[in-house]
Amino acid sequence: MTGRHDKARGDRRVHNTVADALPGQTLTLFLALIAAGAIAIGATAFGVWPGSNTPAAATGSSNTALRVVAETGDGADGTVRDTTKDSADDPVVTSASPEPVPPQVDQSTGKSVPLTDADKEFLVKVKQAGLWEIPTGEQAQEKASSPRVKEVGRQLAADHRKLDKAVNALAGELGVPLPTVPSKLQQGWMAELLKQPSGTGYDKLFADRLRAAHGTVFNIIAQVRTGTRNPLIRQFAQTANTVVMRHMTLLESTGYVNYSDLPAPVLSQAAANTNTSSGSTGTGSVGSPGMRTVLIVAMLAAAALIGMVSIRRVRRGE
Repeated sequence: MTGRHDKARGDRRVHNTVADALPGQTLTLFLALIAAGAIAIGATAFGVWPGSNTPAAATGSSNTALRVVAETGDGADGTVRDTTKDSADDPVVTSASPEPVPPQVDQSTGKSVPLTDADKEFLVKVKQAGLWEIPTGEQAQEKASSPRVKEVGRQLAADHRKLDKAVNALAGELGVPLPTVPSKLQQGWMAELLKQPSGTGYDKLFADRLRAAHGTVFNIIAQVRTGTRNPLIRQFAQTANTVVMRHMTLLESTGYVNYSDLPAPVLSQAAANTNTSSGSTGTGSVGSPGMRTVLIVAMLAAAALIGMVSIRRVRRGE
């Protein structure tokens, strides 16, 4: 009997010690951390963490929901095609998918919109491109050994003559002064090509230098086309964008472009800001899988620490 009473008193002492060691707030925090960690693990496992993309199967969405059912026409007369006639096996671009025509711009309205430094720099870059690509394209007719390189050089020179005429007219209307000589870098490329003997070496150098140059100006044109406020600049940027893309493809068709020599793609700051504001997350954001794992581990570690401290207090009888 005495032993039972002693054991009961001992159990009550342990119970009281545990109660003292784990006051209400601490116990609640301990349980809350454990519960939060379990919920976070489950949410991560099933892909429903707040801010994450909901799986398509969960929303019941399908590709057919992306179709614009109000579209009419077959595209032959420049109208938008009826996409319900499309097949998944159709090519992305077809003869029934004409290049969209930008809306007509009122000249007086366009001139009244102030130009940004980027708008002016865009016009300067287009002008400078013509100042070195026209003579270089003509030079390729004499020095290139590949018939394809000769053909591409002829096309580049012809297109830039048209662009040069257009940029001169637009810059005159908007009051933007244009250079009369290529940039120092472009002059260096021209001198390099001039010294290069005719043959395959010239063909490769021609393709590499012009492809790299077009890639640089393409980025500038894309950013201006995306954000300019001036409708005249926007319209001309679309035309220049089409020409530069065609030139890059033509140069690549020579088979002499060394892609490893091209600069690696880097997102502009504007693009990075757009991704952040639209909910895209980087390696350091809370929504990324890595940070989610860190947060979960931190919560569980905190809960474990509280538990260990409490157990030690129980053992010590504090």
